[in-house]
Amino acid sequence: MISHPLWTSLKVKSQMCKFKPFNKHVLVKKTAEQKSPDLSPVLIPEDAKLENKERYGLVEFICAATDCEGFLKGLNPEQPTWATQTGTMDDVFTTSAKTNGHTNLVVDQTMVEEIKINDRLFHVVHQNYIVGIIDE
Repeated sequence: MISHPLWTSLKVKSQMCKFKPFNKHVLVKKTAEQKSPDLSPVLIPEDAKLENKERYGLVEFICAATDCEGFLKGLNPEQPTWATQTGTMDDVFTTSAKTNGHTNLVVDQTMVEEIKINDRLFHVVHQNYIVGIIDE
């Protein structure tokens, strides 16, 4: 049995990818929202959904539809790192993301769609609303 950390992280990711996106959509995982202390004099119930003030935010890449741009398809867990090499600076991000086991994308948060099916929650975003990648 292979127990390499990269293989383990890809295996976990592929298990989460039970939803296969189509039509240039990307399956993402919303990052945990950090609650800042509310200093407002107005009392708001704790379970109330407040509108996010920031338009752009981070999501974690899970998998991309096969008709997405080459860069996004290259981030798919089943793609070997060598197959994604293009000879451009994009290679640095792709290789780093695959080595780290996770990729953080910068997206327009207003365009992240929430899909609930059989008590499972999925988040997808169209590739046009992905504005960048963060290499951490």
